[in-house]
Amino acid sequence: HPLLDRRLALLFLYGLGYACASLGNSRGHELSNEAKEGNMRLVGKTALVTGSSSGIGRATALLFAREGADVVINGRDEKKIASVVKEVEALGRRALGIRANVGSFAEVNAMVDKAMKEFGHLDILVSNAGVFHHESFLKMSEEEWDEVLTVDLKGTFNCCRAVVGPMSAQKWGRIICITAISGLTGYPNMTHI
Repeated sequence: HPLLDRRLALLFLYGLGYACASLGNSRGHELSNEAKEGNMRLVGKTALVTGSSSGIGRATALLFAREGADVVINGRDEKKIASVVKEVEALGRRALGIRANVGSFAEVNAMVDKAMKEFGHLDILVSNAGVFHHESFLKMSEEEWDEVLTVDLKGTFNCCRAVVGPMSAQKWGRIICITAISGLTGYPNMTHI
């Protein structure tokens, strides 16, 4: 639901707290007056949001753009990616859409390389891509379980591993990993999420 996605993204951004409010000019970029006043906290930053062609990832990418960041849009559906790229650009920010499977180390490395070539720096990773199968634990197939582990677990590892080098070299970066609320509450017959 779009409103719920926006609220979750707002809570998510609020949760960044000090990190967003204290963004400095680590690469010699002077922050605009709007950014200094706190109106746009991500001016001069580039964010890669995985799974941002829909849902919470899309809402997060749009919120980051509203906060002044240029955004790399990632997903599996090229039409959805292109749509979100247009939405980011309509907000006056640069956007790059990249179709890549986060479960593939090679595809993730190529995605990060392309983002670095396009923007010159990558400051924020939001590892959001994830899959959810609506099968109970007892009915879930091995293939479905493998996909969950590949995207949700290995995908997070792949993305973090790919951005740590560039972020370390520029001496600034933020990695945010999104998870499901079910980690706190759980669901009957759904111990796999």
